[in-house]
Amino acid sequence: EASFEKELRGKSGEKLLFRDPDGEMTEEIKRPDKRGNNIWLTLDKKLQKTASVSLEKNVKAARAEGEAQSKLNAESNVGEDCSAGAVVMLDVRDFSVLAAASCPTYDLNKYSLYGDYYSSLANDENSPMFNRAFDGEFACGSVFKPCVALAALENGAIDESTQFFCDKFYDYYPSN
Repeated sequence: EASFEKELRGKSGEKLLFRDPDGEMTEEIKRPDKRGNNIWLTLDKKLQKTASVSLEKNVKAARAEGEAQSKLNAESNVGEDCSAGAVVMLDVRDFSVLAAASCPTYDLNKYSLYGDYYSSLANDENSPMFNRAFDGEFACGSVFKPCVALAALENGAIDESTQFFCDKFYDYYPSN
């Protein structure tokens, strides 16, 4: 709201009254008020709820799967450290934001009511007050993969049954 204050507020009207030395009104000038502009939100309530619930569920599932894999294979770095995530959904027609969620999050209703609640949030190692959807900085790798896949599909380089194995490494100078 603060960033759009000038757009939203508009201007109040004015009424100027001029009087002569005897107090008689000689002139009246009215300047009508000017309405502020409208702003339409693009968020979809149902999609927002789905994004929030699904993100939290998938962060927990990734962590559980990672923990299971690390126990099974005695490997680390397979997802057991997954504790946070973000999702942003855009309308492809105009890139307006339809939903955005960050995990972990917090209950805004408790935020100002309970001092201990804020302290617990501030001290949480997963930083629930940090909005990853809007404030996080991430390499474009994973979000760019659909663009590359779409270009490959359009050019016939791959089809819907093509699969690629990812071993989490990129060899810039292949040895074979």
